Amino acid sequence: MTRRPRVVFTHHDAQAAEEIVDGVITPVYEATHADVIDDPFYSAVRFVDRVRGYMKASGFEIVIAEANHEPIGLAFGYVLPSAARWWKGLTTPVEPELITETGRRTFALCELMVHPEWQGQGVAHALHDELLDHRPEERATLLVREDNAAARRAYLKWGWQKIGKVRPYDDALTTMRLSSAWKAKAVDDGCPPRPDQRAGGRVRAARSARSSSAANGSVSDRIWPGSTRLTSS
Repeated sequence: MTRRPRVVFTHHDAQAAEEIVDGVITPVYEATHADVIDDPFYSAVRFVDRVRGYMKASGFEIVIAEANHEPIGLAFGYVLPSAARWWKGLTTPVEPELITETGRRTFALCELMVHPEWQGQGVAHALHDELLDHRPEERATLLVREDNAAARRAYLKWGWQKIGKVRPYDDALTTMRLSSAWKAKAVDDGCPPRPDQRAGGRVRAARSARSSSAANGSVSDRIWPGSTRLTSS
């Protein structure tokens, strides 16, 4: 039986991400969006423009998954500012408190993608956790296409909650489903969050003392089955 190569995760801030846009980020996007990339909204050029826009935001971070020194997936996001445009285009009525931002409250998960040859092997979930588990924000939010049933099932399985629908751009292919979650993080003793770590019925993030920063090209020490355990210098 042939064993899959080990997977390594690296964290990058905006400056480091700019250096890998052409050689890593764009190729992964093209491989994972072949079915829609001919549509202008999903073109590689427009995607790169959006990525560079996200890089200007506070708290931007991207995680790259590699196997045999080749990129096989990525996940990235940023912290929503107090005057975030993220909630514009929301077509579902919600309580004003839900969409109130402070500049420190919400991490927006913008993209999560895995090369087709590596899909269905847990890499997406590992990337998801690698990016979100150390974040200090109290909640996270994401958009997923309504016609992407597999992704919607996965996010619900991983603990996300459906909030409503939004059309983020006038020329988006479909109305998007907006999901948001208040996800409990593991604490150092391995126990689940205590009742006092919950507020208003929403699970608040308990920051672990083992949190890592998105230093330029830092290599994670988080173990994923089949991954290489490395530490950054």
